[in-house]
Amino acid sequence: MPTRDKLEELARKIAEELGESLNKDILKEALLEALSELGYNEPKDIPQPNTKPQRVVITGFGSDRPGILSALTTLLAEENINIIDITQKILEGIFTVIIFADLSQARCDFPDLKKKLFELSSRIGVRFEAQSYALFEAMHRI
Repeated sequence: MPTRDKLEELARKIAEELGESLNKDILKEALLEALSELGYNEPKDIPQPNTKPQRVVITGFGSDRPGILSALTTLLAEENINIIDITQKILEGIFTVIIFADLSQARCDFPDLKKKLFELSSRIGVRFEAQSYALFEAMHRI
């Protein structure tokens, strides 16, 4: 089985090669392909990501106007998602927010949250994204 250091080194090399075209799906596909080429073909040999993250990072940005944060936090409250930490800033008329949230008691799962955030984004014209906190940490270690 590949070590964590080996996986991080491999992910770093892939990220360098792919540059700006990198996203998590492309990285996962490239990592699985590289691991397969290294002889790790059995699913038990390849560490699988946690499909049910308990903590997530939610980011958002768009033109500032009243009600953006209210709409986002209302969605989170309706889904029983606990906000662990939040920072919000207005930068020259651009609204930005970063939220660390806990899904352990949520009424929806991670894919549903992403779908709901996309729907909210479409409705109010502010881009919201969610990613696993574990992925967020791993990306910043690389």
